[in-house]
Amino acid sequence: MTDVILSFDTEDYVHEYAADGALRDAELLTELGIRGSFNVVGRMAKALVKWGRQDVIDALKKHEINTH
Repeated sequence: MTDVILSFDTEDYVHEYAADGALRDAELLTELGIRGSFNVVGRMAKALVKWGRQDVIDALKKHEINTH
């Protein structure tokens, strides 16, 4: 058996529409029963709060959150 890690860099804190990509990825993985690894930079986390993107935050909570 081979283990696979699905890792996503979530770094675009300048354009709010970029949060939609993270949302779609997180929701798709959840629907498929797969836990992903999302690397969220601090500025992106602050931007999600500033933009009121609780939907993205809630979707990411179901996955592993890392930083780099």
